[in-house]
Parts: sequence; structure tokens; C-alpha cells
Amino acid sequence: MTQDTLARRSFGARFADVPFRRKLILLTMSVAGISVLLAITAFAVYDILAARSNLIASVALLGDVVASSSSAAVVFDDRTAAGEALRILTEQKNIRAARVYSGTGAPLAEYFSDDDYGRALPQSAPPEGYGFTDNGLEVTRPVLHNNQRIGSLLLISNLQLLNDRLTEIAVMLVLSLGFIGLTAYLLSSRLQRHVAAPILDLARTARAVTDGGDYSLRAPKHGRDEVGELSDRFNEMLRVVASRDEALRREIEIRVQAEEELRHAAVRLERSNRELQDFASVASHDLQEPLRKVLAFGDRLKRGLGGQLDERSADHLERMLKAAARMQILINDLLTYSRVTTKAQPYTQVDLSALVREVISDLEIRIEQADGTVSLGSLPTISADPMQMRQLFQNLIGNALKYHRPNVPPIVTITAECVPSKNGVCDTARITIADNGIGFEEQYSEQIFVIFQRLHGRGEYEGTGIGLAVCKKIVDRHGGRISATGVPDQGAHFIVELPLAQGIAG
Repeated sequence: MTQDTLARRSFGARFADVPFRRKLILLTMSVAGISVLLAITAFAVYDILAARSNLIASVALLGDVVASSSSAAVVFDDRTAAGEALRILTEQKNIRAARVYSGTGAPLAEYFSDDDYGRALPQSAPPEGYGFTDNGLEVTRPVLHNNQRIGSLLLISNLQLLNDRLTEIAVMLVLSLGFIGLTAYLLSSRLQRHVAAPILDLARTARAVTDGGDYSLRAPKHGRDEVGELSDRFNEMLRVVASRDEALRREIEIRVQAEEELRHAAVRLERSNRELQDFASVASHDLQEPLRKVLAFGDRLKRGLGGQLDERSADHLERMLKAAARMQILINDLLTYSRVTTKAQPYTQVDLSALVREVISDLEIRIEQADGTVSLGSLPTISADPMQMRQLFQNLIGNALKYHRPNVPPIVTITAECVPSKNGVCDTARITIADNGIGFEEQYSEQIFVIFQRLHGRGEYEGTGIGLAVCKKIVDRHGGRISATGVPDQGAHFIVELPLAQGIAG
């Protein structure tokens, strides 16, 4: 923060603390003072410009007179006569120096009030005109004979006239500002009472209401102007607040009672959720045990009977085994979905590059079977649950390998980029898993993350429709976002945004 900003804020803070009456006086005096200052400044500028023009005109006129009296001396190159012509300047107190130049531009005669000043005079005739320099006002006039220029005259005038005028203006400015300031102070001191009194009464009433909480108080009304209307509105507000205060007290009592009931309901819900989780765990175990037996004994029947079953019975047995296997996969996937929150682990620093390389290694057989390739870019290190990160990328990469086009080897590319916050600091990683698979219609970009939602029949691609729902639940738990875009027969992009930092535990 700059010193100017600190100064402005400091002034604003100090002015805000000034009493209201004093503010009115300061504002009135400031407006009057600024108005007078602007008016006098405009007058001073005009007066100085006029004085400047008058000085130039007077020196030029004097130069024409002296040049006319010097014309004969210049014609005959008479230095003595030229010096006599310059003697008239001794009566002009503002002329500091003068010099007459011949037609060739050489000095002919000079005059100067100070013996040392003559050293500053130019040795050759300057061009005609005028100019303000450190020496003062320099005016060069032509010496004419029969309307023909035969030489030049240089006059140098001091600026005493201008300085005197500036002094007069400064004195007038100080006196005017003092007089106007005093008058404005006296008038504003008397008039501010009529403006400040109603507002101060409002402030006193408001202070009494806030300190004592008595909404029956009312502010006095001093007139029918805007402040009087403000007093009416303030008193009406007090009446409304009083009625609402009573209603609010009753509502608070009702809310306290409702919150107590809600707290008891939350306790019951937590107990119910815990019992439901225990039931899900036990039920899944109890469901898997008979399924394992169905699969085991069905497999024995299939091997033991061999070719003794007719075609229809063998088909029934095969369907039974496949249905039991799907049921087992579905139970495992449901357990996986529920464990995202029930079996969550604390957050730790996870190197996503190393973790995804391990996932790719685990999927090596599937990659070889599909004749696919997985390209991994540089991924960041984030604060996350390592087991769930492994599950997230295993599901996403596995999906990219599974949903590939027939006879087209799958190509999966994993990249990451930084997503800066509003202050420009990188606090989020955007990871993209892109493939060249079957893709999907854009209208299904949100539906695919809903549990049990499938875009393809079980006969085309295996699965239970839970994998992407698990991914979304994991990303949600980490405070991130997951989305997908796709084009049919061209591929899909799954975008995962994860914060780089998390809390100590999930």
C-alpha cells in the first residue's frame, strides 16, 4: 500500500470521527474558500496575462521611439549620436540594457544600468521579436530609414512591474480568503444549528434505543423537510421493530424447540445410518456366502454331468452361473460405493504420477490384450486419500480401455494443468483422461455418473453401472469436480479437478 493511499485513508478516518456540527462548518468554509480561490485564481491569471501583454507593448513602443531617433546615427554610422539617442532610456527605470546594431549586425552603441550587465548583451543583432529570458524581457525592434530596415535595437526590461503585480495579487488573495473564511465560519456556526439539531436528536434517540432496548421511545420532529420526514420514518421503524421484536421472540422460542427436536432427530438418523452400514456389511457377507455356494455347486454340476445334460438344461445351468457371477460383482461394487465414505482414510501427500504408473502396471494385461497404449504426462502431488485415488484412476483408465472401438487399438492420454485461483495462486489440478474410444452423446455427460446408469447393453460391454458413480463420490469427497465430454465414435474426455491441499483428515 502506497504512502498516498495511507494518507488518504488516514484523512478519511479522521474526518469520519469529526462531530457532525463541525463537519457542516468545515464543509461550508471549504466550499466558500475553494470558490473564492478559483475566482481569484482566474482573475489573477487574466490580470497577469494582461500585465504581461502591456509590458511587451510598452517596451515595444519605447523601442520604436528610440529606434526612430537612432535612424540618422545608424545611417552615418555615428556611434556618438547613437549613444545620445539611447540616453532617453536613463529615465526608464525598468530598462536594464539596450544596444543599437548597424545594418551589418555589429554593435554601434549600448546602454545599461549596471556596468557589469553589458557583458551579457549579444554581439550580433538578434532576430526581431520578443522573449522572456533569465535577464528579463528582451525586445528587438528594427531601425528604419525610408521604410527600409538599416539596423536593429535591442531593449532588455526587468520584470519588476510583473513582480509588483504578482505581490498585489497575492496580498489580495490572502486578504480575501481570510475575510471570506471568517464570514463563512460565522454564518455556518449560526446556520448549522438548524441543520444539525434534528439529526443530533435522531442520533440521541437511536443511542437510547440501542443502549436500553426501549422501542417505545420516539425522536422529536423539527420540521417538514427531508430531516423531518426522516424522523417520521425513524419513528415508524421503531414501531415496526417493536412489533417484530415481540414476534421474533416468539419465533426464537419456536426455533429453539425445533432445533432441539432436530438434534434428537439427527442423533436418531446417525444411529440409523450406523445400523444401516452394519446391516449392509453383514448383508453383503451373508449374500456372498450363498452366491459362492451357488457358483461352486453349479460349477461342479457343469463339470460332473459333462455331456449328460441336454442342450436346454445346459443353457439353463450356464445362465444360472452367469447370473450368480453378476450378482457377486454387483454386491462387491455396491460395497465399494458405500466404503467411499464409511472406510475413508486420512489425507496424505500423494504423488499422482507414481500412483498412476502403478495403476498402469496393474492394468498391463488388459492393455496388452486390447493392444492399447497409455501415455502419462507429469501429474502433481496433492493431499488426498491414496487408496481412493488409486481406485479413481483405475476406474477411469479401465473404462477408457474397455469402451474402445472394435478393431481400433485404444489410446489413452493422461495430462494435468494448473487452475489458478482469483489471486493467481495455483491451488487446483485439472487432470484430463482422454481416449479414442466409442465416445457418447453430449446429452449423457451427466447421466453417466449416476449409479446403475448404463449407455450400452450388458451384451455389448460388461459392467454394473457403478464405476463412474464411485469416481464421482470419491471426487466429491475430496472437494473436487468431475465432468465428461464425448463425441460418438471419436472418443471421450474425463476431466477431474482436485484441490492441491486438503484438511488433515477426510
